[in-house]
Amino acid sequence: MKSTFQKLAEKIKKDLDFDAFDFRREYVGYWQRSNGAWVWSAKTKNGPITIGSQWSATYLLKAKKLAWADMAKAICPED
Repeated sequence: MKSTFQKLAEKIKKDLDFDAFDFRREYVGYWQRSNGAWVWSAKTKNGPITIGSQWSATYLLKAKKLAWADMAKAICPED
């Protein structure tokens, strides 16, 4: 059985063509998250960049497609 982050890594690869690995949960509070702090982050094999999102991995898995917010280097739902 695959973990949530393994499933998310597959979806990121399919939708955004990033090879994500080394996922980490970030322990942020309500106010930090509402100001854009990431709730998870991951490294990529595509270069020296770290990606993440203020949306939970479960929420992103339910999204139809993922989008890349280039300014924030963040992943968001395209819905």
